[in-house]
Amino acid sequence: MCGGSTVIALVFIDSHYYGKTVLAPLNIVLYNVFSSHGPNLYGVEDWIFYVKNLFLNWNLAVVLAPFAVPLAAFGYVRVRSSKQLSHRMPFDFSYAYWQRFLPVLFVFMSMCLWLVIFFSQPHKEERFLFPIYPLIALLAAVTLDAIPRVGTSLLGGGTRKVWHFCVGAYLVVFVVLSLSRSAALHRNFSAPIEVFKGLNEHLTVPANLDKQRYQAREVRWMS
Repeated sequence: MCGGSTVIALVFIDSHYYGKTVLAPLNIVLYNVFSSHGPNLYGVEDWIFYVKNLFLNWNLAVVLAPFAVPLAAFGYVRVRSSKQLSHRMPFDFSYAYWQRFLPVLFVFMSMCLWLVIFFSQPHKEERFLFPIYPLIALLAAVTLDAIPRVGTSLLGGGTRKVWHFCVGAYLVVFVVLSLSRSAALHRNFSAPIEVFKGLNEHLTVPANLDKQRYQAREVRWMS
């Protein structure tokens, strides 16, 4: 009902300003996805463009995200079938058995669907991937949580500390790479901020006065 009300409001407002019956979000999809030229007027890129951007922004998390479903599914089955559980369930493909696992699967499928759609578009921009960034983080976290469980299950409880060390080492590397990326962005793209800082100083301090005399006069005025 809320969705229908929103669409009606959009049609009413868009039609009022465009002077004809129109739904602007639908026009965006029709132009960018189904038209013969679409956004290709603004340049096209190969699929590797998105791969590079994903690794630049998410580094090791991109490697972990695809393994969320298989590793989490393996751990899920092992836990559900554990003899230590009083209400353990035998493995099957019923909805009741997999109900609690479905959210992970749906998140993974949503990310894959988004990637398929935008990887297939000739015109590519980094901002088009922003909506799935939270999904990448979530799936990477699911994988990290599943790795010690799966490793311990396959190789025995004696390897638990090893797997936890691997997870900790991964997090350290991920944090270092992420901070390096942030530092690089600040260093290489902070020119506009520095220009405005210099412009502010230029406009604040009169050209015919040196900075010390100007500051001294400000102190006298304030006193």
